Amino acid sequence: MQISEIKQQFPQVVQSIDRATKALSSDTSAPQELKDAVRELGTQTKQAGTLVQQSSDERSVQGVIEALEKVGDRAKKAVEKSGDVSPETRNAVLQAHDQISRLKRN
Repeated sequence: MQISEIKQQFPQVVQSIDRATKALSSDTSAPQELKDAVRELGTQTKQAGTLVQQSSDERSVQGVIEALEKVGDRAKKAVEKSGDVSPETRNAVLQAHDQISRLKRN
């Protein structure tokens, strides 16, 4: 994917991770593993956003996206493993994972 396309689509990734964070904040039954993964996604997304917006080095940008995907995979596994999360949390985490994966694939 071209850096310009990544820059255009990255805000959608940020929004989906924000939705997952908000859904998780009101979900008292979510396991700590999921909370940790989503928290890390939020942190890495902020750092990645700066690089994505300022960098023209495709390799660096791809590396950041791959790191996000790994954390997204952890969050997806945690939400699939837990039967106690709310449907809102489950959907938000899975959508965030899909957004990150889509960004990497394109």
